[in-house]
Amino acid sequence: MRTLCSLLSVLVSSMALITADAQSPNAIPNDAFVLTIDGQGRFYVNGDDAPLQVDESTLKERTGTVLRRDADTLIFIEAEAAAPRENVTRALQLLSEAGAHRIDIRTKSSPQQ
Repeated sequence: MRTLCSLLSVLVSSMALITADAQSPNAIPNDAFVLTIDGQGRFYVNGDDAPLQVDESTLKERTGTVLRRDADTLIFIEAEAAAPRENVTRALQLLSEAGAHRIDIRTKSSPQQ
């Protein structure tokens, strides 16, 4: 646990993190790069018609592609309230490794079953 806290501390100190509730009036732009983390901790990125489930290496690859076009791109993370914290932390680590330094983290209610 101590290592996880240390890692998160390093990640946060090197990124401009913005946190907001997904219901806030600051809507995510339609053309934004969005990483969604569901209640089971699965990663999805926005696709042409619907979010695409991705693994860790694909997430880093897609993030790197976006950041090569514009290194100051704001990356959005929308995590369901039930998403495991370690998966959100892992997503921050992967985005950082891909070069992201501007990340907006939002939480949203888990869908009703």
